[in-house]
Amino acid sequence: MPSRVKKTKARNTKKENKEPVENQNQDILNKENDQETISKSKPKKTNRQIRSVKMLSSVLNTSISSPNRSCLNTSSNRKITDYFQIRKSSRKTKSDLEKEKRLLFEDLIKNNVEDGLEIRHMPDKGRGVFSCKYFKKGDFVCEYAGEMISYQLAKKREEMYAQDSSIGCYMYFFEYKSKIYCIDATAETDRLGRLLNHSKTEGNCRSQLFEINSKPHLILIAARDIQPGEEMLYDYGERNKTAIESHPWLAK
Repeated sequence: MPSRVKKTKARNTKKENKEPVENQNQDILNKENDQETISKSKPKKTNRQIRSVKMLSSVLNTSISSPNRSCLNTSSNRKITDYFQIRKSSRKTKSDLEKEKRLLFEDLIKNNVEDGLEIRHMPDKGRGVFSCKYFKKGDFVCEYAGEMISYQLAKKREEMYAQDSSIGCYMYFFEYKSKIYCIDATAETDRLGRLLNHSKTEGNCRSQLFEINSKPHLILIAARDIQPGEEMLYDYGERNKTAIESHPWLAK
């Protein structure tokens, strides 16, 4: 009887030790299956991506181990940009914007464009030019169009015009390449630049020389933002006492 009891205990002990081993084996198989499933679900890196990552790692390791060497170069003098595309900015440079603006102004002058302007009659001033659209500071308004003549001829015409009080002040003197010229816009035309009135203190436009094919043009541009309905005004720049006595409004 005692021997049988011992055998039974031995068998039970052996059986109890066997079950944990089987459970451990099953756990190992389950883990391997899980890892295989995860590895299959992950996208495989291409050879090119692997090479790029390896080269980037080499560059970074080189820069860390050798602080005096450029982090952009490896031992073979290769750059990071050899493996990664450079992102270029789409913003235009200041010179590009100036070039575009010049080409636009040149086209507007050549085609006699005077958009966004209209003539109105006022009891105290007579005719004036008003905006019918929004002008941003620096925008082209119109050209001061007329006959370009020499200074000598302009002075003769000025004396002749002074004898007739009905003739207004439509002569614009300016200097170009160390010589004085004049745009004579006295003759009645359909161009609007000659009709912009003067204001010494409240002007919203200013004159500017613009050269096309070695020929100067007088243009008027917005000196500030201009809202629709505003009268277009600029300073004629006349400071001659005789002219101001004849035309008192030039002082305002």
